[in-house]
Amino acid sequence: MGWLFPARCAGCGSLGAVWCAACEAETAVLHAPVCGHCGYPLQDPQAECLGCQGRHFAFTQARAWGVYGGALRRAILKLKHKRNRQLGAVLSQHMAASLPPRWGVELVVPVPLSVRRQAQRGYNPVDLLASPLAERLDLPLAQALLRQRDTRPQMDLQVEQRWANVHGAFVGQPAVAGRRVLLVDDIVTTGATAHAAARALRAAGATSVYVLALARTL
Repeated sequence: MGWLFPARCAGCGSLGAVWCAACEAETAVLHAPVCGHCGYPLQDPQAECLGCQGRHFAFTQARAWGVYGGALRRAILKLKHKRNRQLGAVLSQHMAASLPPRWGVELVVPVPLSVRRQAQRGYNPVDLLASPLAERLDLPLAQALLRQRDTRPQMDLQVEQRWANVHGAFVGQPAVAGRRVLLVDDIVTTGATAHAAARALRAAGATSVYVLALARTL
């Protein structure tokens, strides 16, 4: 049926693939040197970014594949509003390539939506990335994190408001006990959501939490 309903690129709308070579070439991929903690790009490989200074994060390290903007931004918005499993599978390949082998993670856990928002949307966009990623890494996937209350969209908030917005929003499940967890999200900005989620996973017994996102804002 591909000839009848050809795939359209989520980044530019061209026919032929859900993510075309031109959009991939356009994406600003994050390479070292980056902040050793949150993965923010830096000039000095020994430096800590300003966002991490004075912060004590519950996660050990965070990394992302590309910069949130342009074609990648449009593709992520498509994931958020259309249940495109093929697109998620293609983009998850880049996430897998960005995973530092030294992390030694044992379990993949996606950042969840609230029950209400999941019911409204019918799916969690992060699952479209986390599920094929876990399969590619040959790791179990566990819905071991619950969002126990609704939160405002982080994009609408200032930095300190983001931290307050997600404080105490998550609760971890027993499946993470004694495991090195890979927490998956679509976008990381200040690290507030990742911190709140990692804190809940650590409280549930995770030995360490590493964060991998498709994109990060600069």
